[in-house]
Amino acid sequence: MTQLRTWSVKEAIAHLDEPFSMINVDVVGDIAVSVYRCEGQLDWHEHRTNDELFWVVDGIMRMETEQGEAYLRPNEVTVVPKAVAHRSGSEVEAYVILLRSVISANRRNGRHHIFVTEPEAGVPTVDLKERADEIDEPFTFRSVGLVEDSVLQVAWGEGTWPVDVPAPCDIFFYVLEGGGTIEASGHMVRLDPGEAVVVPRGSLYRLSTERDTRLVRVGWEDVMGGAT
Repeated sequence: MTQLRTWSVKEAIAHLDEPFSMINVDVVGDIAVSVYRCEGQLDWHEHRTNDELFWVVDGIMRMETEQGEAYLRPNEVTVVPKAVAHRSGSEVEAYVILLRSVISANRRNGRHHIFVTEPEAGVPTVDLKERADEIDEPFTFRSVGLVEDSVLQVAWGEGTWPVDVPAPCDIFFYVLEGGGTIEASGHMVRLDPGEAVVVPRGSLYRLSTERDTRLVRVGWEDVMGGAT
């Protein structure tokens, strides 16, 4: 029987009682999903083999890189490419979802990108809610960033979503706004803002959402599609 793996940002944050403490909440394909508490200032460092996607869910985080700096607010994301020196910080605590590869050698593509609507200057960022609101049609996922071989996408819609079954890869769904349900093998899960579920590869599932719902999903780029 398919087991839907669920978690919430609120519950993850409750475990973070020290600056820069982190909890690993799931793995989607070969991408680890973690939540960490950004408070104070990390030292400059780099990751030689892995990209990192930073997604602020609460507070304001400062991201400094050798390419420039940016302040990220809730539901804004940026990707720091492998081998780029960087450090994150916050004068008041912020909470961040971190996506990074759990495989360090011989990546198939090793690409990293944030799709921005204006020329890049410094550290490129994307507001997930704003990008979802730019989409004309419901149930249409738009890609907003790449981490290695996985893509982060946004969409909006009300009702039952058209989905590929069986799921072509592990798929991570996260509710930005609104709410809904996801069902697999007779097991139904309710999702509210700040809550997530991972649908395992090969699952038969159904996704339904309420009015004004905006979703994020993450999965392998080569099977997820989605316009940029």
